[in-house]
This record gives sequence, structure tokens and C-alpha cells, in this order.
Amino acid sequence: MRFFESARMQYFVDLSSRLDPQAYRDFIDARTVGPILASASIVYKAPVTFPDTLTIGSRVGEIKDDRFSMTYVGVSHKTGRVVCEGDCWIVTYDYRIFKKASIPAHILDAMHAFSTEHVRMQRGTSA
Repeated sequence: MRFFESARMQYFVDLSSRLDPQAYRDFIDARTVGPILASASIVYKAPVTFPDTLTIGSRVGEIKDDRFSMTYVGVSHKTGRVVCEGDCWIVTYDYRIFKKASIPAHILDAMHAFSTEHVRMQRGTSA
């Protein structure tokens, strides 16, 4: 699960290049509305033995007004096998009033831009 958490945080780092630096810091530092992990699950498919390195893939799935899902897959370098799969829901939360909040428009725009760019890279096309 720790690897999935690292992949989720890397996703937020990747979003930072598409955002105003102050808006990104406010979101990621949860100064106003920010992300909070609501639920997570993992299925272990095969054992991992030490030493090994895992590559974790992640992507945003469903996006709703106040939350989005992420899915993950972990692949062992040693065996080349998928060793784990998982998913989670991240809720946007207003830390000032302690309630769920809509995903801020600038964050949503950055998420869509990142997703579109990533799909283009996978297909080998350019804008």
C-alpha cells in the first residue's frame, strides 16, 4: 500500500507543472480545499521476495464533483509479473470548515490536461 501512496503523491507532483505554484501549494498543503484519502483497497496477486524492485503504474479513473478514483498496478522487476492491484478514492475536503468540497476548477482542469497529455504520449501522437 505504501507504494500506491507514493504513486498518488507523484501524481500530485506531476500536476504541479500545470498549476500556479501558490494554487498548487494551497491544495497539496491542505490550506483550504485539499485531497484526503477516503478509501483504499489492494489485492496481492503474487509474492515479492527481497531484494526486488516494483514499478507502480497509476491513473485517475472516475471523477465526480467532490472525489476521484485512482487505480494502481505493481509489477515485479525480478519476475515481470503483476504482483498487486489496487484502487482508492480521494475526496476533496475543505479543511477550514471540515466538510467535503467540490474539486477546485483549476485542479480539475489540470487533471484533465494531464490525462489528455498522458493518453497522447501513450499513443505516440502530438497536439
